Amino acid sequence: EQADWDARVLRYIERRDRILQDPRRAAAQRSLDIAALRARMFTTPEQRRIASLEDIGQLQAALSTPP
Repeated sequence: EQADWDARVLRYIERRDRILQDPRRAAAQRSLDIAALRARMFTTPEQRRIASLEDIGQLQAALSTPP
């Protein structure tokens, strides 16, 4: 379970970073695309957790604690 969580978070970070670095996307589109990515990869409670961790700059810390 921990390995699955870590793998999903890592994939999310990689995909999110690609979205953030895409110069063809406007800021609003990036936000929408990241929200859609989060919705595809995580359950509703996990989505809230991921968003909260991103807001406080602690997403990497999620790799060491299960959802």
